[in-house]
Amino acid sequence: MPVWLPSALKGLGLGLAVSGLNYLIMSRTFRRGERIFGRRGKYLFLVSFLGRIALDFAAMLLVYKDVPMLIATVVGLTADKNILVIRQFSALIKRKGMK
Repeated sequence: MPVWLPSALKGLGLGLAVSGLNYLIMSRTFRRGERIFGRRGKYLFLVSFLGRIALDFAAMLLVYKDVPMLIATVVGLTADKNILVIRQFSALIKRKGMK
């Protein structure tokens, strides 16, 4: 087993955990934002967005000295975005009837 693998797996786990938390924060904000209009709704989305960015930054700041863990954390942070894009693309292909 390579020396860097345990730290990379820890980083991947951290990235996936923070990514899941970001997804929960985002979905909660959208649910609450549907009922709130005007400046207050914009403020809610802004605070949520800045909080999510700060959470991502904090996760990367925790592991910045260990390069394999940092790379795996970044991969974990982007994993949910990639999964959602692939799901949307496959749903589009099924709707259009492409093969």
